Formats: sequence, structure tokens, C-alpha cells
Amino acid sequence: MVCIIVGSDESMIAARNTLNTLKSLDNIALQNDAPIVAFYEHNRPELKRSGVDARCREVIGCLSILASRQNAEMDMRDIANWVYYNRVTSAAPALAFFNIFRDSKDVPNSAEIISVASLYASPDDPQINISPEYHTAGYPKNKVEHFDEAHFAIFLNDASEIRRRLDSRIESLQLEQGSRIQRDRLISTEDRSDDNGMVF
Repeated sequence: MVCIIVGSDESMIAARNTLNTLKSLDNIALQNDAPIVAFYEHNRPELKRSGVDARCREVIGCLSILASRQNAEMDMRDIANWVYYNRVTSAAPALAFFNIFRDSKDVPNSAEIISVASLYASPDDPQINISPEYHTAGYPKNKVEHFDEAHFAIFLNDASEIRRRLDSRIESLQLEQGSRIQRDRLISTEDRSDDNGMVF
């Protein structure tokens, strides 16, 4: 399964909902013994919602090219191996996040990258300079407008890092909640009110 997740932590409910969504997806991966590969974007003050939406649309567009069946030297089995990385690598199935790099030089040389699917404009383009356990590469058979290359890299520990950040945010919000001064009620037992709550 490949999905796109937009999380947020502007409130306790939002942070907990985001965390519970991630936990649910990880549990589904565990129960089905199959990875769930997700692109994760987080709403934050310095990034407008329209920016998050634009990034998600870009990811959908890149995924549509990857899964178009119009890429030379890459078939659906190669893409399935990229998603179900546990079949071709030593990694266990879990919720794992992927990122898309539009330049081979931007792909980090990280041991946390377990599986990569690369699309190049031509076979002569410079290859990524990393060695993940699984890597498949292809080339669009027909020229795609505004598209040169894309590298879909699955990271093993990103989900754990995001969970730590959400746990920390929830703890911080709980501390704020606990330190909030509880105000006294305006009404007292000496006040008279009618059945509608009106005080007179």
C-alpha cells in the first residue's frame, strides 16, 4: 500500500489524531505482514496549507509517472519490489516513509534508505551514488513535460522520528494544560436562577 499522510499538531486533538493514524497504519502493516509506504507532510506555521497541498499534488504526479507502465527497463514487478521491500531486503514490513528527490545529487547516502525506485530522463544520466538493499531504475518511454528525474527513497526510521516529535509535542501540550489556572465559577450557591439558567 502506498499512501499520503498530512499530519498536524496545532492542538492536543490534532497531535493525538495524527499519532493514532500512524500507529494504526503500522499495526495494519504488522497484522498483514506487508509494508505500508507513505509520503508524510506535516502542517507547520512556516508552511502555508497551499504549499502542503502543492507538495502532495507533486507527489501524486510523480507516483503516476512511476506506475504508468510507460517506463523502459522497469515493470510492475520492479515497482512491487520497491513497495514490498521486505520481499527483497532484510527489513521487516512496517509503516515506512518515502521521499522524492528530483536530483540524483540530493539523495542522501544514508543507511536508513532501504529501497529506491529511480526514474531518469535517459540511460546516460548520472546515477545515484548510494547502495540501498534494493534499487530499480527506469526511463520514461515518452518525454514527460517538466520532468527530468525522480528518486523515490524509502527510509526505515523516519516514522519512529516523527512519533518521537509527536510524543514530545503532546507532552508539552499536557504540561501547558496542567499549568493552566482554573478560574472560579461566576455563579455561586447564593444566586437564584430559573429553569432556563437565567440568573435574577
